[in-house]
Amino acid sequence: TNSADGSVWKSDKTTPNPIKLVGPGGLNHARFLRVDATNVYFTDGVGGVVNRVPIAGGSVVAMTTPVSLPGHLAIDSTNAYYASRGQTTAAMMSVPLNATAATPSQLVPSLPSLNGIETDGTSIWFAEATNVQPYQQSTGEIHRVTSGGTNDAKLASGQNGPDCISVDATSVYWINAGGGMISKTGK
Repeated sequence: TNSADGSVWKSDKTTPNPIKLVGPGGLNHARFLRVDATNVYFTDGVGGVVNRVPIAGGSVVAMTTPVSLPGHLAIDSTNAYYASRGQTTAAMMSVPLNATAATPSQLVPSLPSLNGIETDGTSIWFAEATNVQPYQQSTGEIHRVTSGGTNDAKLASGQNGPDCISVDATSVYWINAGGGMISKTGK
């Protein structure tokens, strides 16, 4: 994405030749994105929706009805999972990848914050930058829930602004923005 105008670009891995798929000018203002074999999925903080556009180019499809400040995004083979933030709380939402203007499902409500999401299709990992509002340093947490939003397990606490989650076969990784450290724990 281009953070200056919210556009979405693609380029071949071997011969860089950027092609604009979406944007700019506030319409479809991309914030976070994920890719599968056929589409680019992105949250649009200006329009308040989750969108998809074919990798080959084409029309942007709003997958959701508007929600409050859609943010971090993860996808599996059937759903998109994303953060929706209000003034003092956040929620994890989901919508089918093939949806068009659908009302999203709320998976995990009433979170103090939601700063990173990753999934493997069975579980979803997420970061809370703080477990209280207003933000307090070193109160962040890393959690795991099922793809249905149940069985919340706290994997790490006392984190300093955790963000940007990634997983591999055995571990969960994240950045602690307060201090710039990369941390990990078991899945």
